[in-house]
Amino acid sequence: LKKRLIKLKRMTGFMPVREESHQRLTKFLAENRKKMVTLPIIYQRLFRMEAFKDERFFEGREQELEDISDVFETWKNNTHANVTIIGESGSGKTTLLYFAEKKIFKGYSISKIDFENKITDTDQLFTSLNSKMGNDSITSWSDLEEYILNLDKARVVIVENLHNIFIRTINGFDTIERFMLFMTKTYKKIFWVVSCGLYSWNYLDRVLKISKYFTNVCILPEFSAEKIQ
Repeated sequence: LKKRLIKLKRMTGFMPVREESHQRLTKFLAENRKKMVTLPIIYQRLFRMEAFKDERFFEGREQELEDISDVFETWKNNTHANVTIIGESGSGKTTLLYFAEKKIFKGYSISKIDFENKITDTDQLFTSLNSKMGNDSITSWSDLEEYILNLDKARVVIVENLHNIFIRTINGFDTIERFMLFMTKTYKKIFWVVSCGLYSWNYLDRVLKISKYFTNVCILPEFSAEKIQ
């Protein structure tokens, strides 16, 4: 009887319509944007999804920065070494990389590659890497690898958003596996620093054991309430 009564109320319009979860979320975000606009400019910057470049705001990642420095020193002694930075969106991966570049990699040529958009095949990946590290005359993976190994000076390559070079389909891991092979073959001339989203990393490590390709895996912990304060 109760179910029939509810059904009747819905049909006649007497039952109040529940607000959908996405509508509540949209309203919540809109209200918070209005509040953020009223904040002083210096505080509005804290709510932007971008890297901080002011050292006054760099807090809580000193140990991770020291770890990267130790791995870099190992690599400079002609030892296979690289590092990956793992964290949720907004956890400070790009900020950490910025200060690593500023404090640790001084004096080295630095190439930056951001897989901001999905890379779905190895041809796209090759084009992206070659544009940053090779030249127009290079047309194959083997030629690019040889070109890098013959460089006069070693360099640092920072790669962001590793999670955007695989898709969860059959053969969807070919691209990321090709990148890992390329990274392994060129370590003598390149110190690789790679960032990846936390949940994608966990998935890739279960499926591909991706952590075996890195000598140092740096997972950014959450900030404590005291540290945020």
